[in-house]
Amino acid sequence: MGAAAQLGGIVRMTLSLTVIMMEATSNVTYGFPIMLVLMTAKIVGDIFIEGLYDMHIQLQSVPFLHWEAPVTSHSLTAREVMSTPVTCLRRREKVGVIVDILSNTASNHNGFPVVEFAGDTQPARLQGLILRSQLIVLLKHKVFVERSSMGLVRRRLRLKDFRDAYPRFPPIQSIHVSQDERECTMDLSEFMNPSPYTVPQVPAAGCRQGQRCAGAGAASRPRLGGPSRVGPASSSEEALPPLQDASLPRVFKLFRALGLRHLVVVDNCNQVVGLVTRKDLARYRLGKGGLEELSLAQT
Repeated sequence: MGAAAQLGGIVRMTLSLTVIMMEATSNVTYGFPIMLVLMTAKIVGDIFIEGLYDMHIQLQSVPFLHWEAPVTSHSLTAREVMSTPVTCLRRREKVGVIVDILSNTASNHNGFPVVEFAGDTQPARLQGLILRSQLIVLLKHKVFVERSSMGLVRRRLRLKDFRDAYPRFPPIQSIHVSQDERECTMDLSEFMNPSPYTVPQVPAAGCRQGQRCAGAGAASRPRLGGPSRVGPASSSEEALPPLQDASLPRVFKLFRALGLRHLVVVDNCNQVVGLVTRKDLARYRLGKGGLEELSLAQT
C-alpha cells in the first residue's frame, strides 16, 4: 500500500490505480484499504502541488481546459481574452485571397468567420464559419465557381472527400494554384457552418453599444439550420447581458459544456468584433501569485 500511495500521490489516480493493484496482486481483500490510501494521497497532494500529468500538460504548452475556470478570473471578460482583429472571408471570395490568408502565419486560426456585405455602405454581417481544413480540401479539388459553370468539375464534392483527408490535411504549401486560378471565385455558402444564432434587431445607433456572441458549432439559443438572421428581439433576449462583457467563467462554461472550438463575438448588428478560441481560455491559469498568463504551443 505504500507503493500505491506514492504512485497515487504523483499521478493522482484513484479508482483506476485501485483496480490495477487488485489485479496485480490477485487479492480483493485489500481493495477498500488501497482505495482509502489513494484518496488520501490525492487529497494531500492537491493541497501542495499539481499532479504529474498536469505539470506535463503545462510544460508542453497544451491548450487543455480544466473542469472549472480559475477562481480569480471573475474580473476578466470576453473582451479581454478575445482575439482581434479577426480575419474574415466573404461568401464569394477570390481563390488568391484565400490562399494568401492560409499562407499567412499571422492568420493561424483554425476557423474563419464568413461575412456578407448587404451593400456598399452597409457593414459586413456574420453568415457562418468555415474551417481551415475545409478550405484546403476545396482548394485541392479546385471547387471554383467558374469551373462549375464551364462543366470542368467532374462531380460534386461529398462528405467522404473531407473524411478521407482527415486527420492529416495537406499543408497549404502543397496545394498548387496557378495565376489564372487565383482570379477564380469560391462559393463558401455550401460548405460553411451557418451561424445558429438570431441577433435582435436594433437601431443603427445601438449597434455600437451592447455586444453579443455567436458560437459556431453550438448555440445557447440554437436554431436548427440556415444562416443567422437579424430579427426582432424578445423581451428575454433584451434582458440578457452582452457576452462581450460577460465574465470569463461564463465563456469558459460554454466551451466546456458545448465542446466549442471557436466562439465568434458579434455586436447587435451581427458584425464580427472578435474571436475566442480554446487557446485564448487555456492561456490563463491560477498560480501561486494569482491569475497568470501562459505561453501556449502554436501547433
